Amino acid sequence: MERGKHAFVEVAAAVTVDDCWKLVDTSERTQRHCVMLENCCYGENELFVLNMAREGVFGELTHAECAYNPLPARPAVALGTEGDWRRDYHWEYNGNLYPTHGLGPVAQYMGVGRGDQFKHLVVDEFAGMRF
Repeated sequence: MERGKHAFVEVAAAVTVDDCWKLVDTSERTQRHCVMLENCCYGENELFVLNMAREGVFGELTHAECAYNPLPARPAVALGTEGDWRRDYHWEYNGNLYPTHGLGPVAQYMGVGRGDQFKHLVVDEFAGMRF
């Protein structure tokens, strides 16, 4: 944004509220967009289910649950690989560090941001999100 370019970011572009405000302030000052993209919305399975939802296969979706936990899926990761930083990052911070990985696809299925919006969101650190 400082170089006159629009920015597209993935989680986690910021981990504190102050860092989030720095992104907002920079975007406003430079008049450049800062857009958070969610790569998990575009996997083959997610797009298949999105198409089914849009075709009405499931009827009207009024409730959903989702979660994302990358650590159990990677139990034996060699040192010096992606797993090191991911594991350390989860140990350092307490919270759902990738909330949009589970939330993004389900929000698309339910039409959130396309005339619909969240009314209620519950985050459970063990069970994921329900809305």
